[in-house]
Amino acid sequence: MLISQGFQYYDDYGERATNDDVKAHINNTHFPSKGVSLVNYRGGGQIDRWAAWNSQNEDFTTDDIRSLTNFGGINSAWLPIVFEITASCGRAGRRLPNDTTGHSECWLRATNGGGGAALGAARPNNRYRAHKLDVELYRVSFGDPSGVSVTQELGWVINTAKERMANAYGWDDITKDVVRVYHLMGDPEIDVYTGWKGYISATHPREISTGQQNFLVTVYEVINVPLSGALVCLYKENDVFETLISDNNGQALFSINPRRGGTLCVTASKHNYGPYEGTCIVWEPGSGGQSRSTLYPFAFNSVIYNHSNHAVAISYQLPRKSLIETVVYDVTGRVIYTEKCLKNKGINQSIWHCQDSAGRIVNYGVYFIQLKTSQDRTIRKIVIF
Repeated sequence: MLISQGFQYYDDYGERATNDDVKAHINNTHFPSKGVSLVNYRGGGQIDRWAAWNSQNEDFTTDDIRSLTNFGGINSAWLPIVFEITASCGRAGRRLPNDTTGHSECWLRATNGGGGAALGAARPNNRYRAHKLDVELYRVSFGDPSGVSVTQELGWVINTAKERMANAYGWDDITKDVVRVYHLMGDPEIDVYTGWKGYISATHPREISTGQQNFLVTVYEVINVPLSGALVCLYKENDVFETLISDNNGQALFSINPRRGGTLCVTASKHNYGPYEGTCIVWEPGSGGQSRSTLYPFAFNSVIYNHSNHAVAISYQLPRKSLIETVVYDVTGRVIYTEKCLKNKGINQSIWHCQDSAGRIVNYGVYFIQLKTSQDRTIRKIVIF
């Protein structure tokens, strides 16, 4: 199946491969960028390791994951999806000596590399049904022998593969246990890449006024060739949310009615393409005779995590000189960091160094960053990994 689609892959069988081979392949620097898109392991496992997986009886442990260096920057890295079809690797959060990270969880927590998502089992399970699950994970992602794929969104891939495995064996208690025991760590909307076609580019207005209007986005693939079938999204917090699929000319023509000034986010994505991310400034008319170039509606422009220096850049704009408060919450809603500072009118940037108010580095995971002034407030989500 993989060969027929021209997919490059490595067969690291236990009879001939070593830990160093596996790490070298995950860390590879071949085109188009550093790393691989998918890692699959089928063998013995424990909570923190692939146990004695090769002929040399090596364990591939959480320390091996942490030694990976397959992250070279946002646009120069592949953080793979990892299928760990084995026992117990997916049991997260259990305290181990000097560690609180299970093997599947560690792929997401590794500092200089690792993976973008991992599927693992919380305990031992039936090996024959697990093998069938593994086969179906590939068939759903890459296509049946007919070459027709079902879906590429990771959550749907896993659920469809589980259903196919269960239908093949029958929904007895053993099968139901395998369905229950495998858990995904990571975003279920991640696209399972089965190739690489480059980053999408797009053209669209960079600034508009409020009110009813058409908004045209034209999407391109490499060398400005129009790209059809891309999902194009317009989003402005509590104001605009529209999606369209680009037509044969690469165009998506929206009819929108932004009510307030701020930043309109424009994105475009398609299977096997890197996404496009852009913005458009929305201005409010009738602002006392000032020119557009001097008006800045309150907007939370972007929040970008830099993995290399473990810091978050927070970009925003203010309509006037203001005292702005940055508040960081964890997933439980607990305030872990606050900062107040006086910022000038216009575009500004703050840096959060991923520390709590006591100066301690925070754990990896999901956080929410809120910006507040005396008149406005807005919030964004960020993932620290």
